[in-house]
Amino acid sequence: GSLASAVVFMWGGVFIASRDIFRDKDRVDKLKKVVINKKHVTAKGRHKQAQRTINLIAFFYQPWFILAGSVVAATGALIMHYTGMIAIEGPFRKVWSIPFVSASVLLGCAVCAVGFWILFRLLLWKVEQFWLRPASATVIALAVCTLHFFGMLSVTYEFDESKTGMCVGRPGYEDNVAQL
Repeated sequence: GSLASAVVFMWGGVFIASRDIFRDKDRVDKLKKVVINKKHVTAKGRHKQAQRTINLIAFFYQPWFILAGSVVAATGALIMHYTGMIAIEGPFRKVWSIPFVSASVLLGCAVCAVGFWILFRLLLWKVEQFWLRPASATVIALAVCTLHFFGMLSVTYEFDESKTGMCVGRPGYEDNVAQL
């Protein structure tokens, strides 16, 4: 269940992010229209300022699909991680740290958004920059590691004597209890 939900949410996130405003082959024409509508026309002596403005629009104009896709994809990873953690059983009780759970959610979404932004926006305009492809994969991998790291910190397992009976009969139970 949790793996299937992660796959569905990840695919959904990629699908949503790939619907970005500049996704089509006519992205240069769309960019021109946005620049003209915003009255950022290159004037004599202001070429560098105009180029900066065009870059800002190309990279950051209406990023809603990328942001929404990254939230959906990160939600899939969060569902998978936290469903697995909730399913862990043993002679203990779980004490959740809401600040760490919140941090894992926020950082997972933020880092995934950066990876999607590189993949679905920056790479469209900087196709010749080969290093951006592995950079995007690295940033998305960092999102997964962030979820794992803060997920580890988000719960503490405290031994609970009243729950020792639930594990009787499981292989290795007696050895594990003896180590506690």
